[in-house]
Amino acid sequence: MVRITIISVLISCLFSSCALHNRMTSPNILEKGKASLDLGITTNYIGGTSNSEKIDINPSLATRYGLWKHGEVGVTLTGLPAIVIDYKQRLLKIEDFSLSVDIAGYAGLWQGAGMQYDVLLGTESLYFVCGYATAFTDGESFLGIYDYNSFVLGIGSKPKALKGLGFQITYGKANITGHHHGNPSYLSLGLNYNLIREGKPKKKVKKQGDRSIRTSLDSSKPLLNLWKSLW
Repeated sequence: MVRITIISVLISCLFSSCALHNRMTSPNILEKGKASLDLGITTNYIGGTSNSEKIDINPSLATRYGLWKHGEVGVTLTGLPAIVIDYKQRLLKIEDFSLSVDIAGYAGLWQGAGMQYDVLLGTESLYFVCGYATAFTDGESFLGIYDYNSFVLGIGSKPKALKGLGFQITYGKANITGHHHGNPSYLSLGLNYNLIREGKPKKKVKKQGDRSIRTSLDSSKPLLNLWKSLW
């Protein structure tokens, strides 16, 4: 029974054809030169099509790198196999609140190829996603080109109390022209864990020895002045 379950999960990953990608990234930008590595899993419910409902399970491995003060690049491996490459640009930052835009391109053996454009706003603890996805090729027919468009809405969180564990829920409603399965709806639940975290800045340690020497010299000045006046 366990073997059957494992095989079913692997087949579900292999034949995932979801064109909406839940990358589970917040509006925050990594500092220049900083990198992160996340391990995740997403469950995608696909409904509203003529070929019945479908559930996909996708493992993912994502890395992100800070290019400069307001921009970072990410690479995500998802499904078996598919790759997503995205660039995120921060437009506004007020204390912990950030407003960013993200543009991603994806391609997969069973997922076809396309683009996704997202607007992210909020904090690391609570953020919102609003975007638009488009596909150029059909993952089921490999080379079939069709018109796919979908709006994207999502909410996510990575609370500090959970120490690297986060989630994102994403919903999408597609409008497909020239596709025999109809217009599907997507609901994606993603969980991820930050394997590599940013290190905390080192605290500056004051040299107690130098401070004590300076204090002793300052306290001895009156005695030196008195000694000089006697001579």
